[in-house]
Amino acid sequence: MNDKDNDLDIILNQYSGKKSDGKALDDASLDAILGDPLGRLSGSAKKGITDDSSDDLSQLSSDQPSEPAQQETVFSPEADDQPAETADSQPDEDEADSANSDEQTDNDEADEDNSAIFEDNTDDAEDDGDDKSVSPKNKDKEKKSKSKKAKKSKKKSRINSSIFVALIVVCIVLTVSFAISIFGINLGMEYLGVGKKDVEITINIPAGSNSSDITKILLDNGIIENEKLFKLILKLKKSGGDLKPGDITLKPVMGYDAIIEALCETRESYEQVQITFPEGITLYDAAQLLQENDVCNSEEFIYSFNSEYFGFKYEDSVTTSSQKYYKFEGFFFPDTYMFYLDDSAYNVTKNMRSEFEKKLQDNDIYAKVEKSGFTMEEAITLASMVQAEAATPEDMKNVASVFINRLKKPKEFPKLQSDATDNYYKNVIVPNNGDATSLAMFEESYNTYIRDGLPAGPVGNPGMDAILAVVDAPETNYYYFCSDLETKKCYFAETLSEHEKNLKKAGIS
Repeated sequence: MNDKDNDLDIILNQYSGKKSDGKALDDASLDAILGDPLGRLSGSAKKGITDDSSDDLSQLSSDQPSEPAQQETVFSPEADDQPAETADSQPDEDEADSANSDEQTDNDEADEDNSAIFEDNTDDAEDDGDDKSVSPKNKDKEKKSKSKKAKKSKKKSRINSSIFVALIVVCIVLTVSFAISIFGINLGMEYLGVGKKDVEITINIPAGSNSSDITKILLDNGIIENEKLFKLILKLKKSGGDLKPGDITLKPVMGYDAIIEALCETRESYEQVQITFPEGITLYDAAQLLQENDVCNSEEFIYSFNSEYFGFKYEDSVTTSSQKYYKFEGFFFPDTYMFYLDDSAYNVTKNMRSEFEKKLQDNDIYAKVEKSGFTMEEAITLASMVQAEAATPEDMKNVASVFINRLKKPKEFPKLQSDATDNYYKNVIVPNNGDATSLAMFEESYNTYIRDGLPAGPVGNPGMDAILAVVDAPETNYYYFCSDLETKKCYFAETLSEHEKNLKKAGIS
């Protein structure tokens, strides 16, 4: 057997198990079988196998003796696409090189195609090997492993959840404990009077008052802040039935024990004085009346009235400004009051502020002010001007409409031109302030012949008619007014020419 036949025999043994469908093998098929993978057959050897039929190929295969199974050629795609050689038959490399020298170019191209085929086959074999490597036992092991991992994961999750819940419980316990501690500390401070005001508050305990009535009086006057705690102390001390009526002066800083002891003492009624404050009165003049009637010192009253805060709603609307002469001017309601002689300025201030709050609530002023579009301070400031400019409720409403109409047209009427603001500067600020620099500033902040819009603050303490005139002002076309100084009759005008005629009627020009 020559070398060519030997090569052909090897190839046919590799593919002898395949059957043809009776179709002729084309050149591409022959190339795939005989050509490039081996690289040993010459072009003439390929042509020796014709395209007649698959039977010819089968006949050719039968004419060649079959080789032992161990001589099967093993292809290794990892070795540069060259087939592994058998142990029994090694082709002579020199002869193979000589036989294939004529068609080396064709074989190189076929090698590239065949390499792609073998790479695909190798990938398929690797996939099949992967599928076969997973045995049922291995699958069971994998399931058990996954199950163990899932159990461990659940266990860790439960542990983490438990830790999280524990942390929440600890936080809640600490928060509650902290809140209880703070609450207990506050109760202790309230009971002992720690941190409370050291001011004298005079109150009257009416005859026939029981412990609940007295507790409410103490609470309303700011002497105590915890009604339930005070009643509990009364029960523990068994002093509820020993509280005496009459006038008494107490301090919040005394603490509950000292307050109860003072209430259990028999005492005489304090002497009182009645004072009537006219509508529009200034805070300075009110202070002088209090001092003249031996109620309290005027300077102490002015200081207390402009500095104390009692938590009333209207107090929050009052602004603090260096341009204001008195901070709470306008927030003392002119009326008739009963005062204790030699009372504290703090106690007088508290009673006045409390009365102002009561008047606002009784006349629904909070809702009306909000509807008007003004702030509480703006409404009281405008009402103080109206109070000084008009004498009757009807005239007050029209005067208020004039000011409001001007405020709505600041470009046409930037100045309100109210005599009340100039009088406040001259009669209140100038006599009590010798600083020329401050006087110049206050004149600019209050005199509406100089200043645009409203003054820096109220120029007096208006009555309820003036306040209602502002928050319930009628809609008019008036932009001017004047009043007869003798009869107090007001004249109103829509135009400047009408106003000039009214000035003559009022005897002003």
